[in-house]
Amino acid sequence: MWEPKPVTTDKTYFFRKFMFRWGISAPGLFAQIVFGWMPLIVSILMAFQNFNFHKSEWCGLDNFKAVLNDPIATPFSLTNAEEHFKSSVSYYTETHIAAPNTFLSGWYKVRSFYFGMGIAWRNTIYYTILILGLTFLMPIFVAIFLMEMPPWLIRIMMLMWFVPISDMASTIILKYFYNVDYGLLNGLIKNFYDFIGKPEAIRIFPRWLNSPDLAMLCIVLPQLIMYMPGLVYITSLQGIPQDLYDAAEIDGCGFFQKIWHVTLPRLRPVIATMLVINLISAFQVFGTIMIMTQGGPANKTISLAYYVYKLAFEYVEVGKGNALAVMFFLFLITLTFIQRKLFPEDIDSARQEGSIKKFFRKRKERYAANTANRP
Repeated sequence: MWEPKPVTTDKTYFFRKFMFRWGISAPGLFAQIVFGWMPLIVSILMAFQNFNFHKSEWCGLDNFKAVLNDPIATPFSLTNAEEHFKSSVSYYTETHIAAPNTFLSGWYKVRSFYFGMGIAWRNTIYYTILILGLTFLMPIFVAIFLMEMPPWLIRIMMLMWFVPISDMASTIILKYFYNVDYGLLNGLIKNFYDFIGKPEAIRIFPRWLNSPDLAMLCIVLPQLIMYMPGLVYITSLQGIPQDLYDAAEIDGCGFFQKIWHVTLPRLRPVIATMLVINLISAFQVFGTIMIMTQGGPANKTISLAYYVYKLAFEYVEVGKGNALAVMFFLFLITLTFIQRKLFPEDIDSARQEGSIKKFFRKRKERYAANTANRP
């Protein structure tokens, strides 16, 4: 016997379609607002205040002016860049007059721009370049070559990447490895020279974290050990259909041609995502520097995030620290936007005309037009 279905009232529809969905997403949204957006808004407001934990007063752009005048925190100093350029190229000779048309001048200008930045900005960029080379580019090729290995070796490597290791514990252990007097590295060097029968060949051991030239490299090494995104790349490689590789072999493609035409295009979305994650995490380095060097020696390893901490909690310049944090935040947003424009995640849109190729083609056309207009 046919029975009429109960009519859904407006209240029932509202509960099912609205309250249920918002109820599920409410905890995550609440955490994002409280621990994400509210600290950001408070930091922006404090950047315009003279705050010292006792009282606060509005000071306009004074904190930003103080950051621009700080040799450690300033994003760029034209005076420092000009002085470095003049010291690199003879300013009052024919060499400098001809320099604008040479590659040497371009290199000097890039170096001058780099040394025109504050110490914290230079150190952070230098650290980011090292991190991207070691923990972003290298794992891609390691994962690609590992896929050609036996399955048991792939499982062992994936198990090693799954092992949970505390970042701070690993950093503390590696700090003792670098110890000059009783560290493992200098101990191995001493034992090596004793083994070959020439203990007198080395009298001064590397100072590692106390050396201005080696400190940054010593900080990067723990990141290589603790963070290897190869597991993400291996998982993505296993999702590429084998038919594509078989078709490439039929067309006569070799090993490296298959990597270039099949593997890398299919990994493009993953590479673009990991690039953003690596960039942001590298620019925000804090814990490793705080444990190992505290920004030393001679500010050679001080990063932007660590200098923000020092300004706010050691020098009690909270407004200036928040002003630097706001400038740092805007820089990361701009960098992420540029990266998303140059490296689109969509494979089809990237294949129409590669964004990077299009970008450099326009740069080449603009350079050719400027060169043709020169007298």
